[in-house]
Amino acid sequence: MRNNMLNKGIIFGIILLLITISTAPITGEAKLLLDKTLLDDWIDQENSDWNGAGLGFDGKISVAQSFIPKYKILTRVELIVWNEGDPHGNLTVSIRENLNDTDLTSVTIPVEELPQQFYPQVNWTEFDFPDINITTKKTYYIVWTLDIAENPGPQPYNVTYWGVTQDDNYTRGEQWYSIDNNWHSANPGWDFCFKVYVYDNLDNGFLLLFGIITVDAKMTFVEKDNSSFFPYYYYFSDDVENVTIIGFGFLFHSNDTKLHPRFYMKTFTDVTMLAGFTYRKLMVSEESQHLTLITLTRRYLSLIVFST
Repeated sequence: MRNNMLNKGIIFGIILLLITISTAPITGEAKLLLDKTLLDDWIDQENSDWNGAGLGFDGKISVAQSFIPKYKILTRVELIVWNEGDPHGNLTVSIRENLNDTDLTSVTIPVEELPQQFYPQVNWTEFDFPDINITTKKTYYIVWTLDIAENPGPQPYNVTYWGVTQDDNYTRGEQWYSIDNNWHSANPGWDFCFKVYVYDNLDNGFLLLFGIITVDAKMTFVEKDNSSFFPYYYYFSDDVENVTIIGFGFLFHSNDTKLHPRFYMKTFTDVTMLAGFTYRKLMVSEESQHLTLITLTRRYLSLIVFST
């Protein structure tokens, strides 16, 4: 069986997509391999068991939900928010370290873009602001600042809602509201509905990946150390047109000791060079390389190759 597999081009080796550990330059998009583009962000904190309740607001008002993150880089949030009637104005969602401090990051959208909500249909609205570094196990706040016209009378209502739960579903934070620029804790046991998305640099975890990498480049191989029991080849590429990675895997992080499933599909078009070593010379094509991979990685993306 083993000989047949080798005849079909089954190989074993390790590829290093060189990022900061090599003098080979990799620029632009490829620098994000360890960050959001390959791993994608994931939900760190959430209160999503919604039963249809919400708090509606008009005029100018700020409310907030506190949370305690487990990861270091916050990317975006999703909220259950909706309109009743036809409000006009803006909604700003921001992150603060203290309710009375300035925003660490924020995004503003017109309230006209928000959905009309009909329970049990759930509409999560994404607020994708510039990523920020945060401190784990420290309290932060999602601040929701509404600026729309006040309703002159009881009808018609032109109101924007934020979904809530009332059973203390989220135990790592609470609901807040602002009156005359003074913040107060809201109803005990009430929390706004939210999802906080994060990613991390894997300092305290690892990523196990299975998948296929396709490299559009001509590869050059140099055999090294023929006298050893396991001779290997060093290889490097000419200018790389594309590197495509498709696969699935599991992310483990010591902050929560859970395996998080991941699916990833990404093409990098700004890779200057691909280099590394393998225990078997890869089949060379002037056009592209097709490799199957498995990897266990932390600080850099190491691809253990099994076949071409």
